[in-house]
Amino acid sequence: MRKELSFIFFVISAFFCAVFPSAVFAQTGVTPTDPHVGEQYYLKTIGAHDAWSLSTGSSQVVVAVVDTGVDIDHPDLINNIWKNTGETPGDGIDNDKNGYVDDIFGWDFVNNIPDPRPKFGGKFSSIGINHGTLMSGVIAAEGNNGIGVTGVSWRSKIMPLRAFNNRGESDVSTVVRAIDYAIAKKVDIINFSFVGQFESEMFHNAIKRAVAANILIVAASGNDEQHKEGIDLTQNPNLYPTCFSSLYPDSIIGVASLDEKGQKAASSNYGSCVTLSAPGVSFYTTQVVNYEQPNYTLFYGNGWSGTSLATALVSGSAALLKSLNQNYSPKDIVKLLKETCISVDDINYSYKGKLGCGQLHLGNAALKAAGSIQKIPDIIVEEQLPEQEQERDENPSLALYSYDGKTPLTFIDVNGSLKNEIPSFSPFSKGASYTLSTSKRDSRILIGAAGKGAQPRIRVFNDQGVMESEFFAYDKRFRGGVTSAIGDVDGDGEEELVTVPGPTGGSHVRVFTFEGVLKYEFFAGSAKDSSGLRLALGDMNRDGTDDILVTQFMTRNVPVIRIYDYEGNRMNEFKVKGKEKSVGSIHMTVGDVDGDNELDIVTIPVESKGMIHVLSALGKVKSSWYPFGKKYTRPVAIALGDIFSQGTDRIIVASLQGKKIQLKMFDEKGVLLKTLSMKDGILNPQPRIIFIK
Repeated sequence: MRKELSFIFFVISAFFCAVFPSAVFAQTGVTPTDPHVGEQYYLKTIGAHDAWSLSTGSSQVVVAVVDTGVDIDHPDLINNIWKNTGETPGDGIDNDKNGYVDDIFGWDFVNNIPDPRPKFGGKFSSIGINHGTLMSGVIAAEGNNGIGVTGVSWRSKIMPLRAFNNRGESDVSTVVRAIDYAIAKKVDIINFSFVGQFESEMFHNAIKRAVAANILIVAASGNDEQHKEGIDLTQNPNLYPTCFSSLYPDSIIGVASLDEKGQKAASSNYGSCVTLSAPGVSFYTTQVVNYEQPNYTLFYGNGWSGTSLATALVSGSAALLKSLNQNYSPKDIVKLLKETCISVDDINYSYKGKLGCGQLHLGNAALKAAGSIQKIPDIIVEEQLPEQEQERDENPSLALYSYDGKTPLTFIDVNGSLKNEIPSFSPFSKGASYTLSTSKRDSRILIGAAGKGAQPRIRVFNDQGVMESEFFAYDKRFRGGVTSAIGDVDGDGEEELVTVPGPTGGSHVRVFTFEGVLKYEFFAGSAKDSSGLRLALGDMNRDGTDDILVTQFMTRNVPVIRIYDYEGNRMNEFKVKGKEKSVGSIHMTVGDVDGDNELDIVTIPVESKGMIHVLSALGKVKSSWYPFGKKYTRPVAIALGDIFSQGTDRIIVASLQGKKIQLKMFDEKGVLLKTLSMKDGILNPQPRIIFIK
């Protein structure tokens, strides 16, 4: 290995600009509302529109862009810029103690300041100013927002790490600091749209650290700026980091560039350091805007070309695949991409075998990835009709599952007849809780929230069983479990996903879109609480929006129910007191059980030794009774639903009787209306119920 040099330039030579006429292409699959997506031919080439039918990305996937800085205020990037939640803006304190003060949106390692945007001044170049912003737009410009362009991964986050000056130059130590920052912040992918001409021990060690941290590295093979023919890296494997791909083939992807026809771009390097190739010519993407500078007034531009763009396209594709399954390792993603790429040897005879596995095809990779996801069969429509004739079966159903995730997710009708059963359906190894959207405006959405002992993941599935998004509801280190509920809490006509943490998780309530975008959050009590929460939603004050009801997950005292709006304003609070003093944790659910057109709250002790209480929205006890007798102490589950289609919700309680699960259905006074005994083994002793209408 060459000995360490004191100063090495990493020049953004993997890039050049050439303006070509813009063409508009027709797409198949999912087409976002962004008006210029038709000019992004490369998205069609790689099958992105087909991939978007499976996932449009996740905000939990973070791509570090080590580059010349990113215009973090760009309208197509601003919502997808990573934010350091461990830092308090503008307080001059290194809150997260990582050595960088006020690093809210990344860091400028050139000037050692917390502003990662490109800097004008001195002898700057257009490439140097725009480069990082161009890459970021290709990777994760916000999709389907009705403006500009779309990135490959509509919702992934960009971590801007400015390690190159405004001419596209840097040195080893500066780049290494940026890499170490990305490692410390646990990014998923690092985009390296640059090359260096010498192997540096310091740089190599930083790459080793990133590989050891399970980070996927995507690196440009570089351009032959001098001869415009490309360099054969088989003969001259001395461009880095791309040529580290031969040392770490499961963690580093070296990328060559192709033109619109699939032929090697004239100046693109090629050879043994290339893992795969991707379109990299005449890109239409995001640019830096600064109205104080001439020629920097356009948010978007065409004609940008080079292996840098091809590299960003691969990084965005990797982010989308990671969104499909956040358990994917770098090795898994590399394997998927290599197994699904399209050979271009027939049209690149002179470069046969030197463009990696061939051309990137994200659509194929996403389909292959989705093939490993357990499909959820249609749980309502028993006979599939032509699309224009499909209607929902309005017969009520129940979904039963066990909290530990070890038994099937089982769908039955109100007579106990099995409608569907999904063997071993659990997206979380430690178990999960589920909630189901039954909005008629949209396809049904099934939400899986990780149970105690697992990372706090949320997975969102559509009614075809395809996982549409996955994200963390809380810090990845939290292991107390998550509970979720679905409702329209802010009155915008769209349902939101509300989450609360389980034991040790405090009182942190969060409200997300189904794509994982955080809309609101607040603490339902003291931020120091550590007991966790239980959750229900309902329009308690009849104002047209769902309110958020919480109670302590674990307590030895009289349970307290608190009701909040989506902004965290406490609307009511009361203790649960019935005919028999209720002490300890409770299950809680909401519905109209007495037909008075006002929502009631129904509670039952978690440990089951106690009474069901039916409460008004203000906490007044309407009735109290024992569902299984005073001595029953085994675990139960509770749900409400209009089981008999009479306009009134009934109280459904599941209990373990011997080795069988028994369902009992009561009216609001405790009158038993129906009993169902389920087959042996349908659930374990931790039953849960979802009512489906």
